[in-house]
Amino acid sequence: MIELGLLMGLAVLGGAAITWWSRRACPFCPRPPVMAHQRVQMEVEGQTYTVLLHTITESHLVLTPPVRNGLPLRFETGTRVRLTLTAPGGVYTMESQFTGFTREGAHSYLLIANPSRWQVHQRRRQPRVLLADEVPLEACANGKTFIGWVQDVSAGGMRLFAPVPLAEGTLLQLDIPPGLKGALSEGIRTAQVRACKRTLHRHDYLFCLHLAFTDG
Repeated sequence: MIELGLLMGLAVLGGAAITWWSRRACPFCPRPPVMAHQRVQMEVEGQTYTVLLHTITESHLVLTPPVRNGLPLRFETGTRVRLTLTAPGGVYTMESQFTGFTREGAHSYLLIANPSRWQVHQRRRQPRVLLADEVPLEACANGKTFIGWVQDVSAGGMRLFAPVPLAEGTLLQLDIPPGLKGALSEGIRTAQVRACKRTLHRHDYLFCLHLAFTDG
């Protein structure tokens, strides 16, 4: 009976070890949590372009085409393409092919077959997602409320352009808007200023705040 128990214990441990190793060794994962209007890197025919992920469907990724000489590029159906994106949880890549293009009004978009699995190239706890369009956000610090603009975000913090300077260590209450759905849950978050630097933003000078969430 003792020998039987030992054998069963070894079998259980062996199975757990195989499961652990397969999870560590396998570089593939299901589709990552991505957001529409997120920047992605597209490699096709030896060229690399930065484009926007316009829409995500179950079968396709809809991308804004890169532009050359003022005209949007198109690619033959079946042309191989490689995408790289940063999303909460890591940096992901996938290889697929173009399946055509579609139009919405005056705009045309590229269609890429949406794969069921992606490859993880970097596993990060808190990768930053660079937003295609800055998202306005209401913040309150030292009893004063202002509107800032989020440039990038992660599970641990964000970079916020603000109209006022804030000292390092200042605590803020952030009202997370629906525009950041997919990167952060909506609601009130507390963050602390880690750095503040005056910088040129478009046509005006603002203050770039590096914020770290303090509420987990």
